[in-house]
Amino acid sequence: MSKWISDDKIKLKESIFGGLDRAPKAFASLFNGHHMGRSLVRISPE
Repeated sequence: MSKWISDDKIKLKESIFGGLDRAPKAFASLFNGHHMGRSLVRISPE
């Protein structure tokens, strides 16, 4: 599959949530069907 991804035959879908305070929303999005693919929480170093 990595070959298909690198050849753009398959597109990955991600939902990126910014900040640790949005982690509960990211977790809930796994179950409510609003987002497809991976749900990620981006935590910026201070």
